[in-house]
Amino acid sequence: MIKVMIATLISLMSFAPIMAQNIKGKIENTKGEPLAFVNVVLLTRGDSAFVKGAVSGEDGSFVIDSPCNGGIIKVSSIGYTTVFRDCRGEDMGVIRLGEESWMLGEIVVRSQLPKTVLSGEGMTTTVSGSVLEKTANMEQLLSRIPSVSAKDGDIEVFGRGTPEIYINGRKMQDQMELQRLQPSDIKNIEVISNPGARYDASVKSVIRITTKKPQGEGFSFDNSTSFVINEDKRMSYYESFRGNYRKGGFDITGFLYGAYTHQPDNKRIQQYTYTSNTWLQNTKITQEYTNLNPYARLNASYMFDDENSIGASFSYDRYARKEGRGLQQAMSYCNDQLVETSRGDYFSPGHTSKYLANAYYVGKIGALKIDFNTDYYWYGDKDRMTIKESVTGEDNQIKNSQADSYRNNRNSLVASKLVLGFPLFKGELSVGGEYSSLNRRMLYTIVPEVTSNENEKVKESMTSAFVDYTRSFGALFVQAGLRYEYNDFDYYTNEIHIDPQSKTYSNWFPSLALSLPVGKTQMQLTYAADIYRPSYNELRSGVQYDNLYTYESGNPFLTPSITRNLTYAFSWKWVNLQLIYSHISDEVCTMTQTYQNNPIKSLARPENINSYNSFQAGLTLNPTYGIWHPTLEAMLYKQWLKMDTHVGNKLNNPVAVFSITNTFDFKWLTASLVMTVQTEGNMGNKNIRKGYFNTDLSLYKALFKNRLTLTLDVSDLFATGNQCRTFYSGTARTLFYDAYSVSSITLGIRYRFNATNSKYKGTGAGQSQKRRM
Repeated sequence: MIKVMIATLISLMSFAPIMAQNIKGKIENTKGEPLAFVNVVLLTRGDSAFVKGAVSGEDGSFVIDSPCNGGIIKVSSIGYTTVFRDCRGEDMGVIRLGEESWMLGEIVVRSQLPKTVLSGEGMTTTVSGSVLEKTANMEQLLSRIPSVSAKDGDIEVFGRGTPEIYINGRKMQDQMELQRLQPSDIKNIEVISNPGARYDASVKSVIRITTKKPQGEGFSFDNSTSFVINEDKRMSYYESFRGNYRKGGFDITGFLYGAYTHQPDNKRIQQYTYTSNTWLQNTKITQEYTNLNPYARLNASYMFDDENSIGASFSYDRYARKEGRGLQQAMSYCNDQLVETSRGDYFSPGHTSKYLANAYYVGKIGALKIDFNTDYYWYGDKDRMTIKESVTGEDNQIKNSQADSYRNNRNSLVASKLVLGFPLFKGELSVGGEYSSLNRRMLYTIVPEVTSNENEKVKESMTSAFVDYTRSFGALFVQAGLRYEYNDFDYYTNEIHIDPQSKTYSNWFPSLALSLPVGKTQMQLTYAADIYRPSYNELRSGVQYDNLYTYESGNPFLTPSITRNLTYAFSWKWVNLQLIYSHISDEVCTMTQTYQNNPIKSLARPENINSYNSFQAGLTLNPTYGIWHPTLEAMLYKQWLKMDTHVGNKLNNPVAVFSITNTFDFKWLTASLVMTVQTEGNMGNKNIRKGYFNTDLSLYKALFKNRLTLTLDVSDLFATGNQCRTFYSGTARTLFYDAYSVSSITLGIRYRFNATNSKYKGTGAGQSQKRRM
């Protein structure tokens, strides 16, 4: 099948026509910056009837496949004044659009940036020239993009999980790449909630970040220092340095980063077990993680011309100190009568190392576009844990014990990807393929051997191919695609191949996106499917010892989860609405069960749950009133899941999230206050038991023509962001989980000299396998 598909795609290339272009031009704003996704249509002069249309590209250029015939060109975009031009020849040159304003009562509301518009298959927010440029860092900037939340290193698209992030078309290889970016460097950010065939089928959402065009040559550097103090008066430190040298087509960039952090993680867990008796373990956990993280990356690239570039990169990411230390105090009850108490003191030191090498060629030969990447990735994780426990029974006798465990995981991956694009029938056809080969070794030992030791190995290869076609039919933009993925998974225990746990998977994923402007509104309809392949840790068969009452394991019999999504989006001026209807099959959720026939011992294990449907809605309003830039975001999630639990069999209560960002852009300072509220409700097999309220405050000041920036951020100002969840595991077990928030203050200092952006264009390969490690 793969050979037939590849042969078909190659044959299509052989007759790819190069279409003649009739009317062309470029759209810019009044600052001379190109404007993407602007509607350009040709009208007849007599009755203004529609003839042909197009949408401007990322560089602002457009092409209409029609002669002028004495007509009129109409150029329009949400937030800008509509422009009419006589069509007198093939080249319309540069057309500039000014910002629009309108009256609301007695207040003049200007359509100043940021603007969020529908673009192709996503929603694009313009950052350049807006108040968003004055946020403290990229994490804070992303948290102010519609449908995106970002906090403490976790980035999510509402209802669509962790996104795959691209920077200037290049896949972000690690989180550190966001550290080197400054919000003032960003041109726009596109959020795709339902990505199509050109992305791995495991990708549920995509964020595409486009930076401003780099200026100048020579040497530049960017240095940033941050200090964080939390409510426990523990300090964390972050330092980063980026140096770049550019001359002609040659570009080399080095990035150094170091962090020494203290992260408290205090929580309370109540585990109920319902047999002929009611059992309860009430556990209080006080713990802190300490990390020392050096990181280095080197990119080198050469641009032969504007279309052709080669390059290579190498990065080293290490947690030289990855240490956990804590105290667990538990009380066990049977029918409300105290059975025993326990105390566990644990210490868990470890370290991880990651090596990533990438080489690429991005170019164009005639009308044929080529994007080739090859990656080598190695990841190792070693940690041990010593836990000293004492148990006091009903007879007041004390039993002491100690357990020492050791884990060593090693992973290696080789992956290559090729994408070709060429014009076909007034549109563009993209075809591509990817292959990856992975080896993973998992070792686990414990003394005394309260659980079995592990010696497991995984070998997996993945082959994929896709075809994607885009074309504009007048003002209607169409994108259609089909992706095929084949996985061959082999599982070994003690070097013995385990046939029942070794499987192959073959999946097809179609996608379709339609985008159409109607007057001053824009509408978009997309369909796509995505897959969640269980991580290798979730597929392990051994049992890990956490403490006397808690054990955890993987499940080698898990099946992938497939989600089919239909999305509708609407945009009008500063109003944006998005609706998503999904069908989720075989979702993977962590469930607990009784372990060793002891009702006070639990085993946490991932399981596939029943299929169900869900609905999500997101509404964003972001007008501007003088120096006040408010953004109101309301999001709703509703699911229809049936699961037998101790309290019934329907987990259908909706969840709502409301957020308002108040940004005041004074001449001497920019201040932002963000307030977020979440209600109770169900998501998957969990119940948000208590809503929460969170408040963040930030101050931003730029000096010396933006070369020096000072920021001050207060996270969870009133310490009200506690997370209270209930997890259901059938009728026999229910777990109440409370994680306590920690307020913190961050001071950031950043200085840049002749700052430029790297021209490196490598996108990487094997991304889905890297995530599963």
